[in-house]
Amino acid sequence: MASTSDGRRKGKRKSTSQDMDKDVVKKKKPVYSGFKQPTLIEQLKYILAEYPDGGQILKELIQNAEDAGARTMGILLDERRLNRTDETSPAQYKKFFQAPALCVHNDAEFTEQDWQGITMLYNSVKKSDKLKVGRFGLGFKSVFHLTDNPCIISGERMLLMDPLKPAGFETVIMDIGDLDEIEGFATNDLIQALNGKFGFNQETLSSGYFRGTLFWFPLREIPTPLSDNLYTVDKVMNLFRAFQQDSSSILLFLKSLSEVTLFKDQSQPPERKVYAKVKIAASGVKCLAQRATFADNIRNMTPESADIFSCLEIPIECFFDGNRSTNATWLVVNYVVSKSASNELKILMNDKSIGLSPYVGVAAPMTTNTQFNGHIFCFLPLPKEGSKLTGLPFHVNGFFALSSNRHHLKWETEEDKDQQQYDKNVHWNHLMASEVLPRAYGLMYNAAVSRSNTSGNSEEDVKRVYGLVPDLDNVNENWKSLAANGIKVMQTEYTVFANDVGEWNMCQKCVFGTAGTFDSEEIKQSIRICLKRIGKSYVELDDITLNTLRTVFSTQVVCLSPTLIAKFLRESNAYKCLANDTKMDVFVYITADEQFDLLQGLELLSLANDKWVSFEKDGHTKYITSAEVIEIFPDFKDRFVMATLSSKSAKACQSIIDEAAKSTFPSQISEKRNDGYAKRKRTFTSRVVCLPIPKRDSKGLTGFAINYTRHVKRRLKLPDSPEMPINVREVHIIYAALQMELRVITLKKR
Repeated sequence: MASTSDGRRKGKRKSTSQDMDKDVVKKKKPVYSGFKQPTLIEQLKYILAEYPDGGQILKELIQNAEDAGARTMGILLDERRLNRTDETSPAQYKKFFQAPALCVHNDAEFTEQDWQGITMLYNSVKKSDKLKVGRFGLGFKSVFHLTDNPCIISGERMLLMDPLKPAGFETVIMDIGDLDEIEGFATNDLIQALNGKFGFNQETLSSGYFRGTLFWFPLREIPTPLSDNLYTVDKVMNLFRAFQQDSSSILLFLKSLSEVTLFKDQSQPPERKVYAKVKIAASGVKCLAQRATFADNIRNMTPESADIFSCLEIPIECFFDGNRSTNATWLVVNYVVSKSASNELKILMNDKSIGLSPYVGVAAPMTTNTQFNGHIFCFLPLPKEGSKLTGLPFHVNGFFALSSNRHHLKWETEEDKDQQQYDKNVHWNHLMASEVLPRAYGLMYNAAVSRSNTSGNSEEDVKRVYGLVPDLDNVNENWKSLAANGIKVMQTEYTVFANDVGEWNMCQKCVFGTAGTFDSEEIKQSIRICLKRIGKSYVELDDITLNTLRTVFSTQVVCLSPTLIAKFLRESNAYKCLANDTKMDVFVYITADEQFDLLQGLELLSLANDKWVSFEKDGHTKYITSAEVIEIFPDFKDRFVMATLSSKSAKACQSIIDEAAKSTFPSQISEKRNDGYAKRKRTFTSRVVCLPIPKRDSKGLTGFAINYTRHVKRRLKLPDSPEMPINVREVHIIYAALQMELRVITLKKR
């Protein structure tokens, strides 16, 4: 240590805080700021761009009523001109009660959550409720296509919306009972607009309470910063007409709503005219109770719960223009998968970022046999755009992953497929289609079969069931898994109707055909009788249904053919007891394809002695000739084919002979006769022979014919007359053949 001059040791000086501050370089603090948020007007414009103007507006209002638990709903077009004459009026609330306007009512009341949710954007209080469809808080905002100033009244409160107001002042809530005390509020304007609308009147103001929920949307008649889309009475009527097109199916997959009515209100005092009405008919009381029970069961489900489903017959009544009505009964199956879900699906079910329920449904009309084109629902029908058609003969419904505007299901694009991109929402939709919906389809098909049984299985009933089978060639690619897997679910079920036994059966126990399987109704009936006798069930299907079943159950769907019939007959002798005409028709059917070897060993050859014998490779020759010729040989009727063949049977026999005549064999039989006559070469097949008549100008045959003619005449004591009732040449040939006991020699082709 160093020392000073006076001898004291020199030490280090302690640093002070000031010295340290000098050494530290001061750094600048970052400047924080928030994201620049779009204004309310800008956000609403984005929403209106996502939710195109049109019929979907009414569907969103219906969906909101359904989510609120409403049972009835009314939509009224008030065509009056009201509170619009003085646009400069200082009364700041008058604009909320103008007309023309659209008035909407449902019989459910707003909850505290509903009052909060109605003012949310891109968020929703419904997210945690597995029975509610709204997820984005956007659907109701589509009403800004037609109005700037919505008014909502429910229970004890009224909410007014004005997005053109400064930020923080866009909405105002008032108690109905205090309206007289609100500064600047003229209750007369409110009463003028709403008096008599769905039960709203002066008494409502006095009591401070309105039962249900009422929406009032004054139509926009002048452009505003929010929108330049002007709404007229005619445009609202376009919305009504769009609703009318979907009216018969609008209630099918809903859990609460059972009636929606559209009104026109044209006069003062108002007189309502029903434009359209759809409701579940009075006969559907049972299905209403079933819907409510099913909804309760869903609320009580846990991850360990068994799957639940409901199968409903819903009678729908539709009224148009006050008098025209249509009625239809729909078969609707809803299904929620739980414990039985695949591991892949369970992972997505527990993913809160998806927040969807594995809840699906299918529906088909049961009162029509016309071709039906199914559509996609997310509890209400999605917009009918070209790619949305499924190609299925029934509607499909489910908690699908949708685009934010609820117009489209999320499917992978071609680019996603090429890059093998994974989107959990897209995967959810695929699993809904391939795993959950097929279960609902199987239940619907079984229910349709049961319904047909109850109705007596008429031709129309059976055809209606087959109408549920999709045409695989026509199904949209995204829905092919549903079509195929839905049919596979039916593998062990009674899927097809066997007319001959009058009951439904499994595919693997039946034999199938179409309208084109047989050449005639007579042959068809005989084959069906034959199949029934040997214990086989015949099912006739249309080409589309049969093609689908063959595609899915390739080895289990066996189609009728001559080969198959021949196989069945060899396995069972029961066919030998069939009536003669029936057996002859079976013979005709088997020979239709000219596969004559199929006849081998089958007792299908009818003889003149009224007996049936089998077609064999070796044995006595059988002859085809007229009844008159057969009578000349009474002791040899077992050698003649029955003379009274039908035209089709005779044609079948002739086809056998023609086939034999044109066949080539490794060797042919040539036999010399004692009289020097060379027997002509012949080919025989299956013991049936039609001996040809010798030609007069053939060398060496004329004398042969004359000699044998005289011999046969003497033997049979026939008159020596040039005009004989029978063909003598044919007789003498048969006689000679019988005398010589010619055998049939069957030779195989090369």
